[in-house]
Amino acid sequence: MKKIAHVILFGVVACGLAMSSAVAQSKKDKAQTNVATTTSQSKVSKADAEALVLKRNPGATVLNSNEATVNGHKVWSVSVSTTGGNVARKVYVDQDTGKLSY
Repeated sequence: MKKIAHVILFGVVACGLAMSSAVAQSKKDKAQTNVATTTSQSKVSKADAEALVLKRNPGATVLNSNEATVNGHKVWSVSVSTTGGNVARKVYVDQDTGKLSY
């Protein structure tokens, strides 16, 4: 009787572990899919964001740019250096609207 109870308990634990592993993998796959679709759905590309910043800041140089989230909005964070200046500043470009904020 004890042996049967141990076999059943072992089976239940093994099934539980297998199911939790499958659920964790499913969540991981879903999260990776969401990141890929979010990036591909932005209306303003990285190159467009840099061009907008340079248009509004004549003579500036783009140092780097990357994707970020500010106040729940996906933005391009573009670092620029103005002419003759050693100081860089960040300009945020909304990925949906193209609106600039400093």
